[in-house]
Amino acid sequence: MALNGGILERIKTLAPFPREYVEYNKKLLKQLYSQHALSSKARTKGKDPVLKVEPKLAFDLAERIEHLIQISGLANRLRELLLTQSKENIALNLAEEVALGKFEFFEKEKALDLGVRIGLAVVTDGVTVAPIQGISSVKIKKNDDGTSYAAIYFAGPIRSAGGTEAAFTLVIADHIRKVLGLDKYRPNAWGQDEVGRFIEELRTYEREVGNFQFRVSDDDIKHALSYLPVEIDGVETDPVEVVIHRGLKRISTDRVRGGALRVLNDGVIGRSRKLLKLVNDLGISDWGWLAELRSGKQNLEEYVESTHFEEVISGRPVLSFPKKVGGFRLRYGRCYNTGLSTVGIHPAVAVILDYPFVVGTQVKLDIPSKAATVAFVDTIEPPIVKLIDESVVKIGSLDQATMIQNKIVKILYLGDILVSFGDFLENNVRLVPSGYVEEWWIQDLMLTIKEHYGSVNECAKSIRMKPNRLEEIINDPLHKFPNAFEAFELSSKLGIPLHPHHLFYWDVASPSEIITLRQSLTLSSDKDPCIITAPKKPEIKSILENIGIPHRMIKDGIIIEGEPAYSVMKTLGLTSGPSLVTGWKDVIELLSSLAQISIKRKSSTFVGLRIGRPEKAMLRKMKPPVHSLFPVGIKGGPKRDIIQAAKDEFINIETANMVCTICNSNSINIKCDKCGGDTVIVKRCPNCGRVVEGDSCSMCKTNVLPYSKIDFPIKQELKQAISKVRYNPSPPLKGVKGLISATRIPERLEKGILRQKYDLSVYKDGTIRFDATNAVMTHFKPSQISTSVDKLKELGYEKDVYGAPLNSNDQLLELFVQDVILPLEAGQHLLKVSKFIDDLLINLYDEEPYYNANSIEDLIGCLIVGLAPHTSVGIIGRVIGFTNSQVCFAHPYWHAAKRRDCDGDSDSVMLLMDIFLNFSEKFLPAQIGGLMDAPLLLQSIIIPSEVDEQAHNLDIAENYPMIFYESSMKNELPHTLTNTISIIKNRLKSENQFYGLSFTHDTSTISVERNRSTYSVLKSFSEKLEKQIELAMKINAVDPNEVVSSVLKTHLLPDVIGNMKAYTSQNFRCKSCGEQHRRIPLKGTCLNCGGELQPTVTRASIEKYLNLGLKLSERFKIDGYIRGRFEIASEELSSLFIPKKEETQLELTEFFS
Repeated sequence: MALNGGILERIKTLAPFPREYVEYNKKLLKQLYSQHALSSKARTKGKDPVLKVEPKLAFDLAERIEHLIQISGLANRLRELLLTQSKENIALNLAEEVALGKFEFFEKEKALDLGVRIGLAVVTDGVTVAPIQGISSVKIKKNDDGTSYAAIYFAGPIRSAGGTEAAFTLVIADHIRKVLGLDKYRPNAWGQDEVGRFIEELRTYEREVGNFQFRVSDDDIKHALSYLPVEIDGVETDPVEVVIHRGLKRISTDRVRGGALRVLNDGVIGRSRKLLKLVNDLGISDWGWLAELRSGKQNLEEYVESTHFEEVISGRPVLSFPKKVGGFRLRYGRCYNTGLSTVGIHPAVAVILDYPFVVGTQVKLDIPSKAATVAFVDTIEPPIVKLIDESVVKIGSLDQATMIQNKIVKILYLGDILVSFGDFLENNVRLVPSGYVEEWWIQDLMLTIKEHYGSVNECAKSIRMKPNRLEEIINDPLHKFPNAFEAFELSSKLGIPLHPHHLFYWDVASPSEIITLRQSLTLSSDKDPCIITAPKKPEIKSILENIGIPHRMIKDGIIIEGEPAYSVMKTLGLTSGPSLVTGWKDVIELLSSLAQISIKRKSSTFVGLRIGRPEKAMLRKMKPPVHSLFPVGIKGGPKRDIIQAAKDEFINIETANMVCTICNSNSINIKCDKCGGDTVIVKRCPNCGRVVEGDSCSMCKTNVLPYSKIDFPIKQELKQAISKVRYNPSPPLKGVKGLISATRIPERLEKGILRQKYDLSVYKDGTIRFDATNAVMTHFKPSQISTSVDKLKELGYEKDVYGAPLNSNDQLLELFVQDVILPLEAGQHLLKVSKFIDDLLINLYDEEPYYNANSIEDLIGCLIVGLAPHTSVGIIGRVIGFTNSQVCFAHPYWHAAKRRDCDGDSDSVMLLMDIFLNFSEKFLPAQIGGLMDAPLLLQSIIIPSEVDEQAHNLDIAENYPMIFYESSMKNELPHTLTNTISIIKNRLKSENQFYGLSFTHDTSTISVERNRSTYSVLKSFSEKLEKQIELAMKINAVDPNEVVSSVLKTHLLPDVIGNMKAYTSQNFRCKSCGEQHRRIPLKGTCLNCGGELQPTVTRASIEKYLNLGLKLSERFKIDGYIRGRFEIASEELSSLFIPKKEETQLELTEFFS
């Protein structure tokens, strides 16, 4: 396959690419096709299961869907519809056209089936296997009144679709059933409690199998099933059965149906708000019942129903309770490293808390979504802390945070959390009132200048301020603050509110506290520096801390000095005498009257936040790790060591029946080992061994198989492989016990040997993966990614965002949409993979090396592939730099093309040549879901209009207008502002969808010194738990008693009970071969090899959590019920185990007495 002018011209038609992107795409494609050509040549040598490169290249959504569902004419029709309609509309219309026979005539049930699958393929962007493996079947079934209805049988891989899209499958099916004249589904037919079955099944799944994303109520389940027009059914996914609602007529299994449960729980109910907005936008009227679901209601007291602050995981700290004063203050805005479910936190917070989070750590939130990834932004409000000497300090820099880190006794205020408008829009969550921030103040100032002065110069002249100083404050509002004197002068003379930099959290105090404080303060000096003193009284000290006023302690009093003192003096009107104004209604009106200027609320909503999954950057390994996808059976021992197996001449393994078409010799390779001819797979009867043409043996009446057991000459083959690659491996050279693919074709031994040489591990599809947490990035500075200016110029970065030529490390550049910035660890890993690939090319394929890389800098400009776990389409990316972090920084389009946001998930990256040479579909497991997480297709060029629509909601405004802040005060829905605040969706038809993506905040740092959080660094469970409790006691916005209570209830107690249950029903494992035994055999040793058996659950594993739980329940104020449960568990444990006897020698007299 070669790159030609026709391909380049076709690319230009896919989107309105600007000139820079035409050249950029050409560079990407030139490298892509060069690697494809080399790999194709290597593949013809017959060293792999297929003679050609297997991943297919796709350019657009239509091609991706055509690969999934092969219907003639479908791709062209889809391209037509994409010109004028949204994906959801297309899904409904295309599904209808297929069902009505526009492309081909089908029977009604087949038409329903295909229509649903095609609709789901469209809304999932054609990148997941959900349409083909997530839906097991679609059937037409009967209600008890004889009417027919539609039922969808979901399977486990429906999870790859995502909650909203999985639920939308039901909307598609509902639309088609109307077209086909089918009736609605009516639950509880024939008097059978199908709704009760769902409730029991869902709770059984949660208890026995695993958790869902959302916790939903029984009432919501009943309500949803009562109104759903299409039946949610499914295939069994786990060997766990319901107890009560068994043998129902319309439900074919008594086992749990994980796919069906997930669609109902995480889709219909959990995502009801988003689904409701979607059907309303489409004009579908009969799904209004979604609004009655608890998860669908807009409750201003409970913004996000999926909050899990009662489910605290041991060792993962809670940093802020929802709406608790002192927690993270909500700050609206987007930095170039936030948005798409990434939130910004001041880096000083990480330092003073000893890094409970770093860049890439997942956090659980209460608004606007259930989870997000952390990024660092230093242009937002920093934390306020109390030190050992009782002084209160507002931390201004990372250096200051590091200096006082060990002197902090209490975190009074954690500072801001930056959340984008786009994240509120994406989650359809009402805006909450904003605190008065610099971005709001600057608009008040500009409005006043416009209305009363006409220009900045005239305004400056009128208020006797230097024009350049006023310009400085206006042009850089997040860095250049007016000093305290200037702030009060501007407010007084212009009639605008006080600048937020000089506001304290006055609004959290009561009027009586303000009056008490005012009466207790003494103005010692109103000159520069201003000094205020106060008596050393606990009440006054507490008020100052609650308001967040910096101060220090002296022997007999409290001192406030400098700019904070000036702000306090002016705000409380200390120079106007002791008399108080009247007529105020609240604290803000009181303060405004005292200050004789407008004082605004500094507080906003305080966001609840707890730590979720830790950040991740590591080599993906199978469990257990593997060098080669080559089977060794039991001969390799517990380590599946190929070298150990090769001590025998032959091993008996199950492998493909491959026969040479020329010499008729048996082989395990696509090319004959004896004559070099092509081989074909034949089917044999597993009983008589005959080669059979059909699917079953006519003599044995048994299904025939494309594989069988053979005696393989392992010693000879390993010796030849070692000679071929010129490397002698050391034990263990790890293979697999057996293959689980459809044809059982093994991988070449040479590949496994060379992977061991470079300390690499293979994944199930033959590729080598590196996983990294997703992080968003739209702009960067060369200094932030350790790439030289000259190298960036080579890559096409010629100008900065302001149009100036690139010549400095500190210039801000806009990221090309397929460029990625990897962790340093990923760079070191890919360097080893590049050496492995070159070694393969030289020694196995007899080709010239490709990469010739000696350092990670040599990999800059190389192509990689990003792949999300539940998808089957990899996205081409280009490496442009590295950071000291655990995240893969990339453009929102790149992550969205993988159908990912940045809420804490990690995806894999692979060198493109590794996929071209080593990936094979023949290695994939032959089971439902086996096609997930495999690069069956590669997306060459990103088309923004076809990526996941969450990226279309990314806000790209330079600032949020005044009307936004006013709307937040009214709790407006965010979609009412989409014509006011610029978002990606508004640009999708023009070329500026690729450039000019603005942001409201910048940052000087995107990472900190530490790249791993404390949770990742600490080794023992007890250390992690102690750190969690320590932080809970230090942070003002957290109640340690509640944290400990939640840990006991949701983690320790279930573990103790679960381990006790597991102990009584445990298996026994052989130390030698790993064989599992349900019980100890009479002979007392392994029946397979005679090895020693050991229990899988020990007494110590139960006691460690039990004793810890008992101690914590005594140390903290814990609910009596939880404490009682631990005491009961302790008694049960005593009865389960025989008490240890004392080994004390008794005296004879003691015996007789």
